[in-house]
Amino acid sequence: MRIFVFIFTVVMLFSCCKNSNVLPSSTGNKSDILVVATESYWSNNKSKIKQIFEQPIYGVNTVEPIFKIIHINHFEFKNIFKRNKNILIFGENIKSSIHKNKWAKNQLVVFLNENKILSKVSLNKTLKIFEANEIDLIKNEIRKKSNKQVEKDIYNNFSVKTFFPSIYTIVENKENFFWASYNPPNIEEIQHLMFFVIDSKSASDKKCLNYTDSVISNNIFGNKDNTYVKIEELYEPVCENNICRGLWKLQNGFMGGPFLLKKYYRGKKTIISVGLVFAPQKNKRNYMKNLEAIL
Repeated sequence: MRIFVFIFTVVMLFSCCKNSNVLPSSTGNKSDILVVATESYWSNNKSKIKQIFEQPIYGVNTVEPIFKIIHINHFEFKNIFKRNKNILIFGENIKSSIHKNKWAKNQLVVFLNENKILSKVSLNKTLKIFEANEIDLIKNEIRKKSNKQVEKDIYNNFSVKTFFPSIYTIVENKENFFWASYNPPNIEEIQHLMFFVIDSKSASDKKCLNYTDSVISNNIFGNKDNTYVKIEELYEPVCENNICRGLWKLQNGFMGGPFLLKKYYRGKKTIISVGLVFAPQKNKRNYMKNLEAIL
């Protein structure tokens, strides 16, 4: 009996210790950043911070910020606020540092010393950290319910690793061309994902865009005759780090939306992955972040 009581006590103690280390789930949206700073520091630097973090996303046909900034003072930063998904803390006696899962799961906390000059360069670096973390979170969410067979096919045919959502319907799955779409019933929303190959070991951005325009024009059509999808020429795509963002339109029709293109160099070939979104009643930010995570 004593042995049983002893074992039970040890198990309970171990369980309590283990549970005390379990973090709560983070709260808030992935698109929000909670900024913790004194009122005076915020007043002096608010415009700088918002100029970087709330700059409009390029490549969408609506004005939407990259992140939404929410400010609170240090004395307010307790309890539920510490579980926020994205936190940026400015303080006098702190060391600039980055922490994942500090007070909650799937959380990113960045500390910046307020005595250092707050430059656009440093703010842009911090922005990139939050952006990369958001993409990682989305990838982890997709991976839980992804289509493993499609991921295998894409890797075998294009040498590109991806996490592919299971909600998409496969339209074509060939050695040099892959196409999937998502068109839920009773919702005005369409998404297309494509992978294809250019026989060039280092195709330029312009060549990739022209080739993509040809591919989508010959494959994605509207409901009426002589309507087809093409890249919008009046809104010049912007390309950076092998990613292009821009708008597409339905030629001879009235549809349009954003697209995101990624290119990968694989030996003597260039692999193009592109995603297109049509969701006229909704903001496009989260759609584009999802495409970036998938492609």
